[in-house]
Amino acid sequence: MLIIGTGGLASDVVSSMGFDGNDCDLYFYNDTSVAPLPYIEENYTIYRTFDEAIHHIRHVCPKFIVAIGNNRERKRLTEKFEDIGGININYISSQALIGKYVTLGERGIIVLQHAIINNSVEIGNGSVIYLRASLGHGTRIGEYVLISGGGCTSNTRIGSFSTVGIGVFFKPGTSVGTESFVGVGSVVNKDIPDGATAVGNPARVIKTEQF
Repeated sequence: MLIIGTGGLASDVVSSMGFDGNDCDLYFYNDTSVAPLPYIEENYTIYRTFDEAIHHIRHVCPKFIVAIGNNRERKRLTEKFEDIGGININYISSQALIGKYVTLGERGIIVLQHAIINNSVEIGNGSVIYLRASLGHGTRIGEYVLISGGGCTSNTRIGSFSTVGIGVFFKPGTSVGTESFVGVGSVVNKDIPDGATAVGNPARVIKTEQF
């Protein structure tokens, strides 16, 4: 399988796959100037050109995941590789706890080890749920969202392309708009609008972007 990206999220995916016993036969793609993490560079083949990646998708294995934290870039690369015949799969760690009646999008979802996804949770395509995140019942996650580790939701709505930092806690029933950012350790006790950056305990909006 091809993993697109060689940074922190890609490394965490490899670590999670190691718990599953599935960290062999992995290949990576990185055509940027950002150096790959040493562990990946020392242990795996990294394709540096798109032509090499095309050959892999068409002649070795069409399956891929995009392990890049930037939500918009994750979508862009997903579409780029689907256009050449790639199959964007979901990766759900065997060490994650998944409740009944969970609804997952069809492609591009990454759920790392020790994440907890309770009953009646919905997760959209391309979203990333980090280790030890806990999604309580009734939570709805949009497409291409990143939920960092250690946070806790309950009956929470998080709009597409939003990012939730490490250790964020949500009051039940609150929501986060589209393309918003919630900073590390924040406590969200009221709704956060589209395009907002919110931080603190309680979380307060410090900036709003216009779309």
